[in-house]
Amino acid sequence: MYVAPLTKRVVELRWITDTEEYQGKYKTEDFKEIVPPLDDGTVPESVSQIRECPRCCSLVTNSYLCPTCGKEFCLACVTEAEKDGCKIRVCVDCAEKIKNPLWHLTKKALWG
Repeated sequence: MYVAPLTKRVVELRWITDTEEYQGKYKTEDFKEIVPPLDDGTVPESVSQIRECPRCCSLVTNSYLCPTCGKEFCLACVTEAEKDGCKIRVCVDCAEKIKNPLWHLTKKALWG
């Protein structure tokens, strides 16, 4: 069981064994399901692979580690920014900081 830290959503990974008879022969099938389904539609191998995006709060297994802030985001919350003439993939918040180096002064002036 996994409890998301931000939204407190509970996710359970279940292993199911199904045995079915067909023409006198038994067939056993093992499969996994995740309840409720993750936002990116994936089924993780274990609950330790589940990540919660700190920006949009979606539960995913395919996440991206932002090199500037060190947080893991879903792929929808990652964008490209140009820093020192090179394009890098960063989270949307860090992209704003790179585009506008004085963002904290603007933010403080507007919202106090």
